[in-house]
Amino acid sequence: MPWALMGIMLLSALDRLGVLLQFGFTHVGNDDAIFWQAVRDYAQGVFHEPFMYGQDYTVMLEAFTAVPFHLLGMPLNIALPVVTSLLIMLPFWSTAWWAHRQGKVTWSLAIAAFPILLPVTYGIITSMPRGFVGGCAMLAAWPWCTTIDRPLWRGAAAGLVLGASLFLNPNTLLFVAPVALLFAWEERSNFRVHLAALLGASVGGAAWFCAKAFYAEHPEYVHHTIGDWMLIFHAEGITEAMGQLNAHFAWLAPVLWPFGAITFLALLPLMALLFLQRQWSEGLSLLVCTLIIIASFGYAKVHDGVTHPIFPYSRMFLALPFVLLWWLGPVQFHWKPSPKTQVMFVLVLMVACVVKWKRTPDVVTHILATQHRSPVQSRPLRDITSDCTYLALVARKEKVDMILVQRGADHIRSYLNCYLCELIVPELPPTIGLGFDRRTWRRELLAYAPGQRMLLLGKEALSDSLLPPYHEQGPEGMTLYILRAGDQATGHILENALK
Repeated sequence: MPWALMGIMLLSALDRLGVLLQFGFTHVGNDDAIFWQAVRDYAQGVFHEPFMYGQDYTVMLEAFTAVPFHLLGMPLNIALPVVTSLLIMLPFWSTAWWAHRQGKVTWSLAIAAFPILLPVTYGIITSMPRGFVGGCAMLAAWPWCTTIDRPLWRGAAAGLVLGASLFLNPNTLLFVAPVALLFAWEERSNFRVHLAALLGASVGGAAWFCAKAFYAEHPEYVHHTIGDWMLIFHAEGITEAMGQLNAHFAWLAPVLWPFGAITFLALLPLMALLFLQRQWSEGLSLLVCTLIIIASFGYAKVHDGVTHPIFPYSRMFLALPFVLLWWLGPVQFHWKPSPKTQVMFVLVLMVACVVKWKRTPDVVTHILATQHRSPVQSRPLRDITSDCTYLALVARKEKVDMILVQRGADHIRSYLNCYLCELIVPELPPTIGLGFDRRTWRRELLAYAPGQRMLLLGKEALSDSLLPPYHEQGPEGMTLYILRAGDQATGHILENALK
């Protein structure tokens, strides 16, 4: 029984629980809200579009996997962060267990311990349901593919896992491309394995093609696209990124938390060590990984972020720890930790967990206080619940058929009220965001709205000449208006909203 490995895995789960209790369960971001909506839709058998609502990329794997928990009655603010955390932890746990079964005890303990040695901020980034972790989660199956006895099944499984990983999130390309080349080289004597791998990978390719075909047929669903200037190569982007490596790899370094670039720079000595040990194919494949990372800096999408955990640059490189850990495997270690050493290692990790638990409240406070730098932000769930409860009281009293939400001074809160209120208070009528709602099918309801009685959560700055006297003060500087069927103000607002 690998008691040390199991103990470390348990510690990593407890380490993540601290982040969930103090942030994941209590705060929600404007992008998270889309995943809340998707869980409810999927649970009801409703499938509006292949990717994250309003954009032509990002599979909402977290929403799919949260459906069973939701159907069992788990609240969405619990189910989604739990599932997201499990998805990112699975590759660590699975690979560590596989390595232990291969007799590589030192390697397995290092893999299992890695998440504990990462900063609290890494736990926050990878507990938010944003689509960041789907590709990495698929890598949990990779080690087991390599040891399947039957060659054709081994090839098909390898291709399926790597292709699916890229489909779920291309941020795993830095792992998938070099490991695929390494696999192809190791199977060079059996061309049928290559064909089986291509067949397996074609599943992910076909899914991507079908999804893109859907959006080509329905361009009205796309508010944010990845197929524009974001994917045009500019060499100057490489120079810019090389001057701020700590920003692009922020919170990915173990122990030396402020210096994220160390995880990237560590690829160089690891590569040199592999070459010194005459592990030529492993060293060359790691070189490919390094070149892919450097080349990726030339694309604007990799620069789409800020140095803040809520919307970090480093989400593009979440697979980097798995690269570092996987390529440690071929390194020849002539040392196996004794039982006493393993006990000491587990005790050190216990201390690390305690330190991180104590640090978490301060880290969360700092993140929330500085998130104004990020276009994506989080708000306390209790505030949104209070807004939604209040809106429900007014909607019930006024017998409205629809709720319209405009951007307020706190536009993040407006987004959250728009997307979450129906989920928090199910008896609410349809809620529609004016000018920002990602849900195309929901925006289409506006075409039939003139004959209905509506509640508008609007800005105070709106002219009284355009709106009837306000009903009463709403949340966060917003004003509630009742819009009646056939009213001149109603027609004016809907006309602008439908443009």
